[in-house]
Amino acid sequence: MFYKNNPRNHDQTIDAVIQSINDYGFVKPILIDKNNIIVDGEACVIAAKKIGLKELPCIITDELTDDEIRALRLIINKTQDLTSWTFDKLAEELSAVNIDMSTYKFPDLSDINLDVSDEDFLQDTEIVKNREKKTVVCPECGHKFEI
Repeated sequence: MFYKNNPRNHDQTIDAVIQSINDYGFVKPILIDKNNIIVDGEACVIAAKKIGLKELPCIITDELTDDEIRALRLIINKTQDLTSWTFDKLAEELSAVNIDMSTYKFPDLSDINLDVSDEDFLQDTEIVKNREKKTVVCPECGHKFEI
């Protein structure tokens, strides 16, 4: 069963999940609680239903309290938001893949070398105040930006 108060919206994800299931099978189990309510994997279940799958692999977390399940559901979703890409490694990996990855909406990194990192966008006033300004040049238009 779906968790009725799930704060995540999967509308933009389902087509990519369907493509992944079609290409590679269903390879990641759904996490459910002792009441068969989804803790992690709702988008996968929606996608699986859309393509007619009747059975999915599941892991049951029956040792956790209801409060721990609620916290775990939020933590799993939030930790995905906390990750970032190392763009040079991403570009290397994408260029090594000989499969159409357009469904997954990876950025085109083939000609981008801006020398910009997540740290360049920190908004904490002390960090911003105490760091040297950096200039990058847009590879498309040649305009210089100070960040």
